[in-house]
Amino acid sequence: MQMPAWNKLARYSPIAHLGPIRDEAVLNGVEVLYQVSENSWWAGSYPVDAMLWVESLVKQGDRTATILIDSPGGSVYSMLGIVDAIRWYQGMGCVLRTVVRGMAMSAAAIIASCGTKGERLAGRNSTFLIHEPSSWSQGSATDIRIQHEELERLTQVVAYILSVNTGRKAEDIKKLMQDKRNWYLSPHDAVDFGLVDAVI
Repeated sequence: MQMPAWNKLARYSPIAHLGPIRDEAVLNGVEVLYQVSENSWWAGSYPVDAMLWVESLVKQGDRTATILIDSPGGSVYSMLGIVDAIRWYQGMGCVLRTVVRGMAMSAAAIIASCGTKGERLAGRNSTFLIHEPSSWSQGSATDIRIQHEELERLTQVVAYILSVNTGRKAEDIKKLMQDKRNWYLSPHDAVDFGLVDAVI
């Protein structure tokens, strides 16, 4: 079987591809492709099962994985599930490499920043976007107030995650998101901000 060029990394570590982040299931945007043997590939489209599969690889001594990111973003709740899974994986002493090869918008930019420090990479023509969590609020005044409070909570959570990953103050990040609205970053801007470590 001929191996696609971008999958050559799979010879050395499990690779996940992050696309749109949807609400149907936590990690729904992830597909895993891994070379089990010379002519055998394992592919999974059920991300939760894929992460459990990665755990089995860890038990076999495979302690490095890569997420290739080309994503317009998506659900903030599913993004938080992915962040938790990444932290769980790293908590076992494993290295999680993130590689942005197209776009890392919104929730995807946050996931890109969650890679192991020194292993967060971006392609020369990649684009990042950071903004506040958003919602199309509707219903009664009480419903809208409740949704507003939840958005405020999510903004605090996102600001904290970015604070941990970039070394910047959470309040500064929250204010930046409010002031910039949709803030687009080049890969070099993303390095300067602390979302990623290097441009490749």
